Amino acid sequence: MNRRFELVFTEKARDHLDKLDKNISNKILEKLYFYKKSPDPFMYAKRIKDVRIGQYRFRVGDYRAIFEVQKYNEVTILNITQVKHRRDVYKFVD
Repeated sequence: MNRRFELVFTEKARDHLDKLDKNISNKILEKLYFYKKSPDPFMYAKRIKDVRIGQYRFRVGDYRAIFEVQKYNEVTILNITQVKHRRDVYKFVD
């Protein structure tokens, strides 16, 4: 049975994308949808050590898309919570 993956963007992640240059945000979205369509998107992801930031991250050039995973039957939701430059994304703010 094939597992289906879906991308969901939080409002915060959408705000992050909206603040980026359109070419950069389009490149990031293109790559995220490429990852989603692959048989195993997790082969492109890395687990994040500080769980306060998120569970996993995708790398797209100098940017990182942080996401949480939720599983529902045959669907795995990749909930994108942040999209930021690598120098800023790992800074945890209470």
